[in-house]
Amino acid sequence: MAIAKYLHSNTKKRPYLLKTGVAVVKGDLLYADFADDNRVKPAGSLAWNSSLLQTQTDFALRFVGVADQDYTGTTFSTAPSEYGLQTGEIMVCEDGVFEMDCASATFRSGTLLGPAKQSGSLLEPQKVVQTGTEVSSIGRVYQAQLTANTRVKFSIHPNMAQITSAADTGSS
Repeated sequence: MAIAKYLHSNTKKRPYLLKTGVAVVKGDLLYADFADDNRVKPAGSLAWNSSLLQTQTDFALRFVGVADQDYTGTTFSTAPSEYGLQTGEIMVCEDGVFEMDCASATFRSGTLLGPAKQSGSLLEPQKVVQTGTEVSSIGRVYQAQLTANTRVKFSIHPNMAQITSAADTGSS
């Protein structure tokens, strides 16, 4: 598996609290775990919910972006002060165009993508697949691939990055 690669955009990054003990690799698709004080975790940490479509939807609703640094679960690969981060935070890209692994396929520009399924009942942290609904998608194909390929360029659209108030989340 090749590591996801950031390509370009007017990158919007922000720090998020992460779960101690859960490793994150630069390029991982991350979600906010509502049951764990909104700490971010990679896609493979999300509990399976009956089907790929339902699990992708659960993930998409909590999708915050793509990890911009590694975290071993105990220490950062770069000093947290590099971004002015506090202990327990990781920098996350909330927009941008990325290149990531996918099942061999052709894509038209604008095709909806969601995280792919691992061999068990888990999502892939750095692999995407075409999805048929906007509610289960985390982004759209940026550049068409008219011949089959195992990498795709896509723009991310994190749902959680759009929430601006408690009213947006339904909380009080």
